[in-house]
Amino acid sequence: MRTYLLKRVLYSLLVMWGVATLVFFMLRAIPGDPVAVILGEEATPEAMVQLRKNLGLDGPFYVQYARWFARLLRGDLGRSLLAGEQVSVLLWQAAPRTFAIAALALIISLTVAIPAGIISAVKKHTFPDHVATVVAFIGLSMPNFWLGIILILFFSVHLGWFPSMGYVALDEGFWRPGFAI
Repeated sequence: MRTYLLKRVLYSLLVMWGVATLVFFMLRAIPGDPVAVILGEEATPEAMVQLRKNLGLDGPFYVQYARWFARLLRGDLGRSLLAGEQVSVLLWQAAPRTFAIAALALIISLTVAIPAGIISAVKKHTFPDHVATVVAFIGLSMPNFWLGIILILFFSVHLGWFPSMGYVALDEGFWRPGFAI
């Protein structure tokens, strides 16, 4: 068992390294100069050289990759171009709310799924069994991002139960995003 777990952990690390490496090189393969996009067409050559150095884009690919991967291993995910803050700080700020909504979604889904499964098992080939099966198939066959968009559209736009984005405090209807997830 220990050998199996060790193999799985090593395989997972290899897959994560492969995906991270693929993303790095795919981002570098995008046409255009990211420095020119950030600074705009009116930028001076000196400003472009300085930003290229600040972003670590001034060396060859293998040097850029080595720097990027070393920072990634230290947990340095870089700076957000929109917020101007460290990405890791932004992720840690959002983590408690994300985990709270995910835990609530898990509780709601188990509260619905376990009784539905019991009813389907006890009353085979009845109307409640068929309804539970159809709802489960629809939920499982749709991609999560598409189902999320549909739920946001239905609950936020059509019903107006909660805002379509942002965090909602517990006393303002915290259960609603958890229910949608």
